[in-house]
Amino acid sequence: IINMTKDNRRCVEIVERPSTSLPDVLNDYRAVGSQAVNLGDTTGTMLFLSTSRIPCVSSNEKWNLPGFCEIATVLAFEADGVVYAIGADGSNATDGELILMAKDILAQ
Repeated sequence: IINMTKDNRRCVEIVERPSTSLPDVLNDYRAVGSQAVNLGDTTGTMLFLSTSRIPCVSSNEKWNLPGFCEIATVLAFEADGVVYAIGADGSNATDGELILMAKDILAQ
């Protein structure tokens, strides 16, 4: 898991899941909607998650942990036998930014 932060808050979370399939990863999320996303030679799936409206958590300086909010959007796709899930809480990264990150991963 890779957590990217901005202003001491998690803005994006990237999860790499080897040895699994895209349908299995998609089934792990409680999505209320989804949309196919063209990523060039690959098609990803943007999931819009059912959130529980949990309040955001403030950063914890004592343990050096960033603050975070519940993830509401996930872009999942497969590359070289690894399924990637890039998530954002919706206020710190746009859908377009998630798509650009996925394309950057695919270009490597």
